[in-house]
Amino acid sequence: MEDLLWAMIVISLTAVVIFLGIQNHNAVSARYRRLRPRHTLFEDNLYNYSAIKIASPATKATWQNGFLFITSKQVVAYPKKLGNDTPLFDIAPHQIEGFWRPTKYEEGDNTLELHGNVDGKWTIIRAKMSKTRMFALVRALKQIVSEDITRAYRQRRPYIYREPETAQLAKQNIHGAWELEAPFRLYLMPSALVFLDEINGVERMIPLRDILKIAALRRLDAEKGGLVRFSLASTGETVAITVEDYEAWGKAIAIAARRTLEEPLIQKQKKSKESEEMDDYEIADSHFFEDDAHGENLIELDDWHDGEIIAWQPKAQS
Repeated sequence: MEDLLWAMIVISLTAVVIFLGIQNHNAVSARYRRLRPRHTLFEDNLYNYSAIKIASPATKATWQNGFLFITSKQVVAYPKKLGNDTPLFDIAPHQIEGFWRPTKYEEGDNTLELHGNVDGKWTIIRAKMSKTRMFALVRALKQIVSEDITRAYRQRRPYIYREPETAQLAKQNIHGAWELEAPFRLYLMPSALVFLDEINGVERMIPLRDILKIAALRRLDAEKGGLVRFSLASTGETVAITVEDYEAWGKAIAIAARRTLEEPLIQKQKKSKESEEMDDYEIADSHFFEDDAHGENLIELDDWHDGEIIAWQPKAQS
């Protein structure tokens, strides 16, 4: 009798667990159907969802599971967990400043990061998913962003970044001394040089394709630090920025700017009308990761012979 009683208890508990599991699955399914946009170009589902991290250039974040959707009008993600229907993020195509896949495609998890200027704040969204789903995600993003953003994605890896660093705009007065403006945070990402305030508000963004005549100058009126100076092709404006590690910043900006002017590697692979429809994952991934750690093939060093100035000038296009 006692054995029968225990058996009935076990069966009852099992039935309760199964019932609660079914109820939870039905609730999750109903919520998914309610949140899922119409006419998606990419979508997660109940069994294939993304790990998502939302951060800023100078802050860290933790991964959380979510449902990611892309339509022609938005990139949006919701928490996978029940009880919160507030989007993790919701970004329109015109707010996307670029997307990049920093490492080679691998079996297992692959990561993509998307940069956006959302309501004046610089936001970095990272998504992690399987290789096959990453193919689909990249294909969907290419359908909603500009050709310039797609071109930036296809440029040579590894992408060039520099973490935000305190900087100031500088102008020379009639006596040759540098007058400095209010501090801001200078941030370099693969397609732009971004000026940020203390709360990641975007004060200015300069496309790297617009930057010419990059030079790193030692300041004679200061004990340390220097300036990075460059011109803008679109307006002819000369911009000078003081920053402590000015030589590293000058070289990084020059390499990054040079890469934006290179012909995308995938374009060099095209040989027929049929191959023009190929995505970058159909080309050998190694083509995107050529070894240029020292930048010999990207920039040339101009020696101004006065012991004070080192300048990097992007090579002219052949």
